[in-house]
Amino acid sequence: MNLRVALALVALREAKLPTASEISKYLSEHWVDAPEIELAEEVPLPDGEPPEGIETFRFGDGLAAISLMPQPIPPEDLEFPCTVAWHWPTAEEEMQEHNSHLVVALVDGPNDPIERHRQLTELVASVAALTDSVGIFWGSGGNAHQAQAFLDSAHQMNDDVLPLELWVAIHFSPEDDGSLSCITNGMEEFGLNEIEVFSSRREPQMLLEFLYNVAYYLIENGPVIHDGETIGMSDEERFLVTFDASKISDQPRVMHIEL
Repeated sequence: MNLRVALALVALREAKLPTASEISKYLSEHWVDAPEIELAEEVPLPDGEPPEGIETFRFGDGLAAISLMPQPIPPEDLEFPCTVAWHWPTAEEEMQEHNSHLVVALVDGPNDPIERHRQLTELVASVAALTDSVGIFWGSGGNAHQAQAFLDSAHQMNDDVLPLELWVAIHFSPEDDGSLSCITNGMEEFGLNEIEVFSSRREPQMLLEFLYNVAYYLIENGPVIHDGETIGMSDEERFLVTFDASKISDQPRVMHIEL
């Protein structure tokens, strides 16, 4: 049986494992539609003693597990996310402050990927708020976020506002000719191709806003943009879309936008 697991890591300055009751209280105070927590049976260790350093509970349709790791996140796992975190310029420096971390996992949550991401976001934000957290490493998007920035975005989340910047990363890659390429990371979790722009002369902010607008549209509506079509913010400005292997990553099929 294949289990569907969504996870994130919360980097801590001081090792602490919030209890299920603390998490439940925070959830109910900040998201009225969050699933209720139901305590799950503890999984015994081989010697018959209950495991230490882990909280497990039912959370909606899934099983949540919060595990305390008394050591930092391996540097090799953080090097790339911190390097490409354009939204957090001091990520590498600040993440050096952490000495332990929490693994937040949601196992077999909702089938709908948006709802699954929302529930994991609620769990991660609750854990970050209840601890002395430095930052969050979002597993599926491979991106790092400053803890308070993550909380701010999570608290604004509702039925009409998705914190896409938490779930999907956009990585920039300067080209030798002075142009700029970029690609998303995290769209596959929604059953969609990653989106790529290669060798563009557009400003980084314009590329960022455009790609997030396209990503948001696809996540809400599904794969409704097809090979050979054009897209744009207006009828006067249209950009060709093609599907092929990525030019800047090892992705075998991405959505190219000629921007």
